[in-house]
Amino acid sequence: MSAYQISRTKKQQRAISRAFDGACEELGIGMLGLDVWKREQLAQLILCLVNDQSELDSAALQRRAVIQFMSANAEDSSTTTGIAVKDA
Repeated sequence: MSAYQISRTKKQQRAISRAFDGACEELGIGMLGLDVWKREQLAQLILCLVNDQSELDSAALQRRAVIQFMSANAEDSSTTTGIAVKDA
């Protein structure tokens, strides 16, 4: 691995870590056991953004991850609510 690749990998790791921590704080995702699935979902979103777009700006990663996380969870809750209303 070249010095450039190592530097890029370290920069990517810092961006991912900062984006993840900031997004958890913004979304109110804690370290409790009940939030494990939320942290895992958020981590997957951030990794996808990094892999798909090669994004290294932690603020941009955080912003995109929060938007996608909220959007995905809004769709899930509206689907669940729609089913509950139909069954009632």
